[in-house]
Amino acid sequence: MASRLVPHVKKILYLFQHGFQKGKSWVTQLIEVFHGIGLALDRGLESDIIYLDFAKAVDSVCPAKLVSKLTTLGIDAPLLSWFYSYLTGRRQRVVTNGTFSNWADAGSGVPQGSLLAPILFAHG
Repeated sequence: MASRLVPHVKKILYLFQHGFQKGKSWVTQLIEVFHGIGLALDRGLESDIIYLDFAKAVDSVCPAKLVSKLTTLGIDAPLLSWFYSYLTGRRQRVVTNGTFSNWADAGSGVPQGSLLAPILFAHG
């Protein structure tokens, strides 16, 4: 499924984005950032860095809006229907030391730990 989705989303990936692109990773992103800072320091320029924490962000993606965005990327039925089914009607629970919490509806977000999660999150 990921191989069918990537060609659609690749059209809108930001030029400097390293996630979700073959041959790029957080390591290549970090190297590029440090190189840019080094160039600025060599020229006597200041560099500002802003760190953002996207914790819980994957839980806030609205499935209906994400499916709508997938439509604008050229994805249509039956694949679009599959994505809607994949993103809705999910339930989750926590297991700690063999103890299970009660099941809870996952009304939003992308399924964490899946191969599709980072791709869908980037466009949700």
